[in-house]
Amino acid sequence: MSCMDSTCHLAGGNGGRFTLSATDANADIQVVKTLADLGNPHSSPVLMKPAEEVAHGGGRVLSGRGDACYLAIFNWISNQVDPVLGDTSPSCGLCTPVANTSTGCGFP
Repeated sequence: MSCMDSTCHLAGGNGGRFTLSATDANADIQVVKTLADLGNPHSSPVLMKPAEEVAHGGGRVLSGRGDACYLAIFNWISNQVDPVLGDTSPSCGLCTPVANTSTGCGFP
């Protein structure tokens, strides 16, 4: 199961709040950033919903906070620039952890 399943958040799917293109990684990253809580990554909707910590119409996609895909997304969010604290990481979070995940995590 993936966020980019054709029936979910891939363009043309019925995934609701956001749509991913699967062909424009930069656009997809910008969409995911809107679902990230930089101050508290565990509270990010992009993590809470697929882990079913809050209701998610697509069901449980991530098995919880120990899931490899959850951790990859959590690490990516943690490395983004916090609007209050500024750049708190040397790489400024240019999606290195996500790029190393598999397409099974929903990323190209």
